[in-house]
Amino acid sequence: MEDRIYLIREHDSEKIRLVRAGSKARLLRHLIKDRFVIENPSAADVGDYVESGVPIERVAINDAES
Repeated sequence: MEDRIYLIREHDSEKIRLVRAGSKARLLRHLIKDRFVIENPSAADVGDYVESGVPIERVAINDAES
């Protein structure tokens, strides 16, 4: 797969970045790697978080396409 250049614009600022990546998935991994830690919680952890008020968010199919 050939790399392409993507323009990244942050919602709440005027900051613009140009990033070369082989796919949007690789681009997103690059953008989030220093900001987020993604884990698979246990069922008990999910229960504890929901009980403490953390909502479970659902990603819609069309969210991935935009």
